[in-house]
Amino acid sequence: PIVDDSLFDTDQDGIVNIVEYNNNLDPGNPDSDFGGAIDGWETFYNFDPLDPIDDQFDNDSDGLENSIESLWNTNPFEKDTDKDKMPDGWEVQYQLDPTDGNNANLDFDNDGRSNYQEFQLKSDPLIPDPPAVFEGLYYWIVGLMFVFLPASYYIWQNYIKDEEYQIKELRKSVDNEEILN
Repeated sequence: PIVDDSLFDTDQDGIVNIVEYNNNLDPGNPDSDFGGAIDGWETFYNFDPLDPIDDQFDNDSDGLENSIESLWNTNPFEKDTDKDKMPDGWEVQYQLDPTDGNNANLDFDNDGRSNYQEFQLKSDPLIPDPPAVFEGLYYWIVGLMFVFLPASYYIWQNYIKDEEYQIKELRKSVDNEEILN
C-alpha cells in the first residue's frame, strides 16, 4: 500500500516533508545545507536553511555559533536565552543547560558558591574553589599588613629622626668643645 508521508517529518527537523519539498530542502536530512544548524531551527529564526554560511555566525556574541545554538535550541539573538544572567556560551562551556534558568542557583561542585557566583568570579563551576577559610586567612594577613606596615614605617621614620637629632647634638657638643679649647 502507498502511504502519503507529506505531513510526516521524516528527518525530525521540525518541518513536514511537503514543506521541505516545496522549499527545495531535503526531507531526509535535518540539515539540508550541511552547515550544522537544523532546518526547522534556521527557518524559525529566519535564517536560510540552504545557506551554510549563516550557521557560522554568532549573532548575539555569546560565544556560540548558530550551529551550536541550534543544537541547544537557544535563541541566536539573545546572549542569555534562559535569563539567568549567565551567557549561553559560558553555560555550554561548563556543561550547564543554557535553556534552564534554575541552574544559576545550583552549586554543582559543592564549594558553597552558586553557578552564578562562579560566573561572576570567573571560576569553574565544576571544580571546587579553595575553602572560604583560606580566603579569610588571606584577607586577615593582608589586613595585618595594612596595620603593621604603616606602623613600622612610622617607627622607622622616628628612629631615623632620633638618630639625626643625636648626630646634630653630638656635632654641637664637639663644636662647643673645640671652641672652649
